[in-house]
Amino acid sequence: MSVAAVPPAVRAIKEQVAAEWLLEVGDLDRRARVHAISHARHEAMFRIQKELVGKSLPWIGRQFGKPYYDHTSVLHGIRAHEDRVRLGKLRKPGTVR
Repeated sequence: MSVAAVPPAVRAIKEQVAAEWLLEVGDLDRRARVHAISHARHEAMFRIQKELVGKSLPWIGRQFGKPYYDHTSVLHGIRAHEDRVRLGKLRKPGTVR
């Protein structure tokens, strides 16, 4: 997805999450399954859903490049992030256990 096509609020969330996870913003758009990248992407999806109220799951999925994440992938990411937070298993790089 081109930088111009990403709404400023989404870009800001992705930049904040990438910085917290010590990643590049472009990493969030990759279909990588590396834990650090997928967990960061899940957090970004969660934050977009919470901060941009009213946006649909398919819309959120389209903010992460092509091929697009469908609504089930976005829902999984949001729920996975919520579970990690609830269970105290959220481990960002540089954090102490």
